[in-house]
Amino acid sequence: MCLNSSSFYLTHSVLVGSSAGQVHCFDTRQGTSPSSTLSSELVSILSIAVHTTQPFIIANSRSDGSLLIWDMRNNKFPLATFAGHASAIWEVQFEKEKIR
Repeated sequence: MCLNSSSFYLTHSVLVGSSAGQVHCFDTRQGTSPSSTLSSELVSILSIAVHTTQPFIIANSRSDGSLLIWDMRNNKFPLATFAGHASAIWEVQFEKEKIR
């Protein structure tokens, strides 16, 4: 497995995106096997972002120009898929909420 991106997730976890179209969640307190895996088509994951105020919501961008939104509490299918870019999306992030 070729690792393309990573992001810290919650307190003891790391999200890792692979070239095989999977996002693996590793709990740093456990062994080397992922605690959960998000699977989509065989399209390389280029970037992962965790929502700034809703930590169970993540986004990942892919080499085919699509963006997927996931809920880590129910991760069988993405909540939403956005396709429309003609080329790869190299970075994705959530905007920080402004304090008023």
